[in-house]
Amino acid sequence: MADNEQFQQAPGLESKFSIAPIHDCLPTPSGGSQLYKAAGKLSDKKAIITGAT
Repeated sequence: MADNEQFQQAPGLESKFSIAPIHDCLPTPSGGSQLYKAAGKLSDKKAIITGAT
């Protein structure tokens, strides 16, 4: 490895977190949480994903 190269470890695994992730709750101003509910703005939309940059 040259002196100007940098080394970075691979990212960790989510399963090794000490606290289980919460994917479906949003924080509230009072400090609690509420379930996420989509607004439905994209329900009738379509997309073409090409993979081009």
